[in-house]
Amino acid sequence: MRRTTRPPFAAAAFAAILIILAAGVAPARAGQAGQSLDEILEKVAAYDGGIHSEAIWKLNDIVRASKDMESSRAVCEGRLLGFLAAGKATPAAKSVVARHLRMIAGPKAVPVLQKLLLDPGTTDAALYALDGLPGPAADEAFLQALTLAPRTIKPSLIAVLGDRRAAAAVGPLAKLASDRTGEFPAQAATALGSIGSPEAANALLSAFSGARPEVRSAFASALLHCAEGLRTADGNRIAASLYDKILTETSLPATLREGAMIGRLDVSGDKAAPLLLEGLKGDDPAIQAAAVASLRRIIKPESIDAVCALLPDRPESIQVQILAALAGYPKAKVLPTVLQAARGTSAPIRLAAFQTLEIVGDASVAAFLAEAAAKAKGAEQAAARNALDSLKGRDADEAVLALLSGKSATVLQAEGLRAIGSRQFYAAKSAVVPFLSSASPDLRIQAARTLRAIGTPSDIPALLDALLKADGEAEIGEAAAASAGLASKIADPEGRAAAVTARLAGVKSPSDKAKLLELAGRIGDDSALPAVRAGLADADAGVIDASVRALSAWPTPAARHDVLALARSSRDETHRLLALQGFIRMTAGEKYAKADESVASLETAAGLAARPEEKKLVLAALAGFPCPAGLALAESLMADAAVQAEAKAAAAKIKAKLAGK
Repeated sequence: MRRTTRPPFAAAAFAAILIILAAGVAPARAGQAGQSLDEILEKVAAYDGGIHSEAIWKLNDIVRASKDMESSRAVCEGRLLGFLAAGKATPAAKSVVARHLRMIAGPKAVPVLQKLLLDPGTTDAALYALDGLPGPAADEAFLQALTLAPRTIKPSLIAVLGDRRAAAAVGPLAKLASDRTGEFPAQAATALGSIGSPEAANALLSAFSGARPEVRSAFASALLHCAEGLRTADGNRIAASLYDKILTETSLPATLREGAMIGRLDVSGDKAAPLLLEGLKGDDPAIQAAAVASLRRIIKPESIDAVCALLPDRPESIQVQILAALAGYPKAKVLPTVLQAARGTSAPIRLAAFQTLEIVGDASVAAFLAEAAAKAKGAEQAAARNALDSLKGRDADEAVLALLSGKSATVLQAEGLRAIGSRQFYAAKSAVVPFLSSASPDLRIQAARTLRAIGTPSDIPALLDALLKADGEAEIGEAAAASAGLASKIADPEGRAAAVTARLAGVKSPSDKAKLLELAGRIGDDSALPAVRAGLADADAGVIDASVRALSAWPTPAARHDVLALARSSRDETHRLLALQGFIRMTAGEKYAKADESVASLETAAGLAARPEEKKLVLAALAGFPCPAGLALAESLMADAAVQAEAKAAAAKIKAKLAGK
């Protein structure tokens, strides 16, 4: 039922409420005559737990309106308590009224609510209302109920006593926790942990020794909770004893013992560092893990030498964790240790060391990292390269540049070239260009990759030289990709292929022409189209093939008529298919063309298509040009079983777009 809203009551309205309540009359709900509170409660008494009735909403309004003024609150509380004491209502009705009491109840409500605690039908509501009352009277009510309540209710009473941190509950809870044959030792221990007083701590320690194996983890968790509550200047000694108790129990789960060790370190003051080092020296995995997790918090930079000295003798997993922690310490203190680990025989430790060198490494480790990267593979190689690329400062740049020295091995020179590109070390460009003419194919390839990252259009001629000399798909591909990448940095779109067309005019070798023509297609400068078209008339089949492929891959629609002519007339089936696919792609890419004209071009392509693959390309493009002609073309292709599904989908999309218009 939707409730009407009304503005906040003013002070005068509260006085009116007091008068009305005293007379047994409730404030009128918006648009309705007022009713006495007794009449409302009489209707509430029959509530069966279903959808809230209008009477319950009225009761809620009265309670909320009364709660902020002492006199009206007392009158309302008395009526509700009388209703509950009368015992004529359903359990559901009592629960509703008891819950409302939480807003207005005072000490007088304790006896009535205490009785409701023992009735399973009203326990939850009574718990809710009584828990809202601070002070020992409510605590005592919960304690008395705990003695008399049926077993199904006791867990809730135990929990609420813990949440309230009821000091008077320590004794009774200690008895429950110590009862080896009882049902609720774990719940009682948890409540004692929540209370967290010195008395609760002593009770837990006493009960823990005799606890059954299946509840010892619950007791340990309670000890941890209690210790956390005691961690003050005055309570650290008691907290330490709780942590120590957990640490001596090696059968407990590792996570609990790790938490205990971390807590123990936190309350140890100036003894924390020696305690941590002892933990690292030992052979207890849980304590070692906690010690490592606390390193940055406990060990000061000036004391990290002691940890570094321990590293080589620790288990592999602990070394890995320590190396990660060392990244937060001054490099002058930890670099020798990390470098030693990176030179070790354990792959996981080397990997962790490389990752730490990303932060603490300097120019002095550049050559080592390059050598390690050249030898390693997979994740370890990637980590070594990341560390090399992450070295900071000009001296690190110079150390990387020194890797290109003629005295370095080829693999180190290759790593140096790669790092220069990754580091975007633009000042090293003049040292990179000569490697385009290296005797090593690997160095030529890497030099091209690096120039693609740090080069400028002025380096295109050198890359073209390398392209024409290249032998092998990988080398040709890298030189072409670098040339195209640098050409894209030229601001004028019709000046990007100038160096390529100039070189085309002077080459005689068919293979050189083919390389340059394919590069022209990759660059896509429309001013180079005449040179590419001229290649179609060349006597060499390789040059013709390169020209066809360049035109078919042309990134702008400027070559659309060229590829249409090839699709219609070429005698080479591969060339015809490449050209047709290029024509469809270029047509689809002209988003601002008239829809009817584009559809006419696609219809031409469909007529030239002998394979389902090209027809599917046509249908995919049609959806971009919604018009009646496009719909007719899609529907005409439904007769072809090989593309029927695609044709139906295209027609549906066109219809939807047309309907939208």
